[in-house]
Amino acid sequence: ELAERLAQALLGPQTTAAAARVFCSQLSLLGGRTSAEALARYLKGTSDDVQREAAIVALGNVPNPQALEALSVVIPSLPERLQLTAIGALAGQGDAAVPFLEKTLTAAALSPRTTAAAALARIGGDAAIQSLRTAWLAMPEADRDPLGGALLKALAGKHAHLSPVLATDVCRDLLTADLSGSRGAAIAQTALHYLPRDEAREFVRGILATQNEKVRLALCAAMDQPTDKEIVTPVAKAFDTLNSAEKVAFLHAVRRRGDPGFLTVVRKGLADPAADVKGAACDGLACMGTTADVPALLQLAASTDGKDSPAL
Repeated sequence: ELAERLAQALLGPQTTAAAARVFCSQLSLLGGRTSAEALARYLKGTSDDVQREAAIVALGNVPNPQALEALSVVIPSLPERLQLTAIGALAGQGDAAVPFLEKTLTAAALSPRTTAAAALARIGGDAAIQSLRTAWLAMPEADRDPLGGALLKALAGKHAHLSPVLATDVCRDLLTADLSGSRGAAIAQTALHYLPRDEAREFVRGILATQNEKVRLALCAAMDQPTDKEIVTPVAKAFDTLNSAEKVAFLHAVRRRGDPGFLTVVRKGLADPAADVKGAACDGLACMGTTADVPALLQLAASTDGKDSPAL
């Protein structure tokens, strides 16, 4: 069997360091118990950091109880850089690695916590996300940021094996955080994907009532995401209250939606005093407009505002 021959070559006394790294990579591609056991033995028997890193990465790519055990056992004895590599490699072990990674979320040092959180986000199943969520809720707000970022990344990944109910609950948890923070815009956009229609619509109205321009802009730009137009309608109704950047972002989102139900807003943008808003409206009409829009476009073309408009 090829895996057995590679295992013998990896563990052979005459194998060079460069060849061993190649064998590690090949064994990780083959997977299975033979590969995991050989890589575990090699990792245990070498003290060279470069070689250990190659074995660690390879073990991470072999979903197998022997690989998981080898990584879990060796982590405490590794230098910090390799510890982080091994913690990250555990993501390749899937749900089986969740208990170990969950314990690491409470580590005193920031780097292991952050790496474990990222690994759980990559795993992305209910067990991994629930572990992240539980740890995030239990932490003081000042320490939550790395875990919150991992939760957000997991939701953005839209894992097929992640329960929609859990995803929605996590989204609600994140919305209790301060949206003025660095991830506020991303949280707002993610909320549109997971919240039920009525809740999402009220969320949109609430954001529009704030002075948080960064989140408002992100929200307007994400209005092509909701499949239900009722979630988009509050922004369309508030169009006149938006600033120019928000209007442009919303008009581009409407163009991407391709929904002629929002043509009234696009036509309104054509009469806006700001040139960039007019340009975005022209782009929208190019996709959704009708012959009824030609006179207004010709009128704009004859005006000073339309003279140098590439969009027009």
